Amino acid sequence: MTTVRRALLLAPMSSELRPVIKYTKARRSKVGDLTVYTGRAGEVDIVVAQLGVGPASSHRVTGRTLSHFPVDHVLVSGIAGGLDPDLTIGTVVVPEVVMDVGSGRRYHSAPMEGG
Repeated sequence: MTTVRRALLLAPMSSELRPVIKYTKARRSKVGDLTVYTGRAGEVDIVVAQLGVGPASSHRVTGRTLSHFPVDHVLVSGIAGGLDPDLTIGTVVVPEVVMDVGSGRRYHSAPMEGG
C-alpha cells in the first residue's frame, strides 16, 4: 500500500461538504476564485473542495485544484443515492475503475493507507 501524505476530497453539494470540513477541522482559503479548505485526518493533509454537479463542473474544479495541490489520492464524498437503493449511510464504495468521460481515459483505484 502507498503511504498517503495529502489527499484531495471533493464533495458535489454543500450538504456533503460541511461534514467533511467539520471532521477535518479544515480552514477556508482561496485559490484564485476557487474556495478550498485545508485540514487533517489523522496523519494525512486533506484539501477539500466543492465539486459541483455534472461533468463540466467536476472537470473544472478537479483540474484547478490539482494544479495547485499535488496529492496522492483523490476521493469523492457524497450521497450517491442513485447507485443502489439498498446502500446505507456510511457505506464506502470503491470502484475498480473510474473513467474520464471526456477523454475515455481509465484510472484504477489504489489502496489507501494513512501516513
